[in-house]
Amino acid sequence: MAPYFRLLRPKQWIKGFVVFAAILFTDPLNNPEGWRLSLLAFLIFGLVGSATYIVNDTLDAPQDRLHPKKKFRPIASGEVKVPIALGLAVLLTAAAFGLLTLLPMLATIIIVLYIAIQAAYNLVLKSQPIADVFCLSSGFVLRAAVGAAAMNVEVSSWLLYCTFSLALMLGFGKRRGERILMGDNASSTRTSLGAYNLRFLDTAVVVCAAASLLGYGVYCIESQTAMDHPLLKFTYLWVAFAVFRFLFLTFTENDGAEPENLFLKDIPMITAVVLFGLTALFAMVSPRLNDLGLKVGSISQGAK
Repeated sequence: MAPYFRLLRPKQWIKGFVVFAAILFTDPLNNPEGWRLSLLAFLIFGLVGSATYIVNDTLDAPQDRLHPKKKFRPIASGEVKVPIALGLAVLLTAAAFGLLTLLPMLATIIIVLYIAIQAAYNLVLKSQPIADVFCLSSGFVLRAAVGAAAMNVEVSSWLLYCTFSLALMLGFGKRRGERILMGDNASSTRTSLGAYNLRFLDTAVVVCAAASLLGYGVYCIESQTAMDHPLLKFTYLWVAFAVFRFLFLTFTENDGAEPENLFLKDIPMITAVVLFGLTALFAMVSPRLNDLGLKVGSISQGAK
């Protein structure tokens, strides 16, 4: 069963954690129903994501066989036959749409939009430089949007901006790593990859990193959420660290070709993400703790 498990690309499910941004920045400790719906949205996006990766691997199999790493993918290596793989993709998609009946209609619309964008990517846009990275990055934005739609809360424009900027940084970093790995043979595995040069990719990564840091900095200081939760500003420390850690690994270790691995294996990156989550959680619940403290103080004074 190992080839079939790898075919689902379970490491890519880490992208789905963006779904939980909506619940984290609203009412994380007093909304069990919100967590249930967010977990459901996470599962749905994981199923749909795995299905789209199967289709992508099927279409890319001839090019993947020329790649030093991708040639070991289950379809490219012949471990999984194409009809079985496509049948599995259909089953995963059907299961996802079955679960979508438990979420608001807007979530279904977002999932359909994601599938449409992925279809356009697989058929046309993957060969177009810049457009290919924008398509991949849009998936992160739609994950964040599904998290908000699942709970019937408004999608924050700041959330979408920061998510998209960070996703572009990761996407161009991924293309940079692939370009270095393939060298002069870049076009043999992906047409758009041959169109990129390192100077452009270096610039794109840095610009997107700066945009994400600026956007999140404004959000955690000036947004209404930040006004209501003053401690949120301290989350910037961990976001900045994670961004610079990514830049360090990308430019000094050429380790950006598989960004998901950084969030699974790089201890400093994992630490920054965990501390960000804990800091954001504390910042969001701190006003309620203050209110509780005031109530406790009032009760104590009344008892005296």
